[in-house]
Amino acid sequence: MGYQWTRKANFGGTARHFAVGVRLGNYGYIGTGKAAVYSYKDFWAYNPSTNTWTQKADLSGGARWSAVGFSIGSKGYIGTGIGSGTYLHDFWEYNPSTNTWTQKADLSGGARWSA
Repeated sequence: MGYQWTRKANFGGTARHFAVGVRLGNYGYIGTGKAAVYSYKDFWAYNPSTNTWTQKADLSGGARWSAVGFSIGSKGYIGTGIGSGTYLHDFWEYNPSTNTWTQKADLSGGARWSA
């Protein structure tokens, strides 16, 4: 059985690497990352039903790259990484119903990146 790739809408933000992706409900989210010497804190939602990207609230914890991201239930989480040359250990929760970020307890065990 063969599979076929179908081109979708281009990502709404600036091209980057070391970004974070999470799934919340039927949407995919991508944010943070790095391009050349610039780091990002923006966060974008992809709606597969309409094949569109929508910019959401920036990560309150600031720009970073090589962070980690995951989801639990209806919330998304981003934490750790490198921001302004500093290794980070903070964690943030994203609530898509209110489009807000809330700081959570820092990761115990110290800062890290590319976890």
